[in-house]
Order: sequence, then structure tokens, then C-alpha cells
Amino acid sequence: MSATATTFGRGAKTDSQETKPGESPEPADAQSERGTTNGQTRRRPERVFRVGNCWGTVWCNEHKQKSGPNEQTTRIIRSVNLERRFWNEKLKDGKGDWDSTSSFGLGDVHNLIAVAELVADYLRQAEADVTRDA
Repeated sequence: MSATATTFGRGAKTDSQETKPGESPEPADAQSERGTTNGQTRRRPERVFRVGNCWGTVWCNEHKQKSGPNEQTTRIIRSVNLERRFWNEKLKDGKGDWDSTSSFGLGDVHNLIAVAELVADYLRQAEADVTRDA
């Protein structure tokens, strides 16, 4: 299977641009940290992968242990979102905009598998880089 993949990292340029059908949409997850939501700064994903119209987003959360033998230790917990993006004519008062869903059609399965493999490879490497203090 030959699929072209696009990845977006933390240092990726994320200038907001208007996109139309046929162009590559900028993922909402990869937009820069502009503004706040409920007084909290928007988080950016650790990594974003794309194959066709299927996207895989890796999120990274830090959790500080408050008690126990590893008190004051910070753990990194990663999570993944898989989604399919599509142009929705009904959004923005009929002008259309990019939308996403976690539902995939038969034609999306190969792209979904490719994205999942890219995400799994990245997570394997990211988790292997963790060092422990002895």
C-alpha cells in the first residue's frame, strides 16, 4: 500500500488560511494557541498525522503524583484521536466549512489503517525515549 502521509509537529507552521474543497484543510487541533476557553489556554497536540482525509492526533498530558512512593513524580499520559474530515456545506450559514467525524466508510479504511500505523510507530518511539532515574 503506498500512501502519502503528512505530519504536523509542535513546530509546524499553522497560519490560519481559508480552505475550500479539494484543498488540504488545516486541522483544528493544529491551530496556534490563540485566545482562551473558560480562562484556560488552548492546548496544542503533540503530533498530528494525515493520510488522505483521515487524521490521527496525539495528545500529551502531564500528571503529577501527589502521594505514594513516587510522590512529586510527573507522569506523561498520551491519548489519540482518530477522525475523518470532510467538507460540510451546511455549516457557516450555507457557506460551508470543514467538519470531522469518528465514523469511517469502506473507502476510508485503508487510510485509517495507515494513520493508525503512523501513530503507533510514533508512540512506540516516544515511549521508548522515556528514561527512569534509578
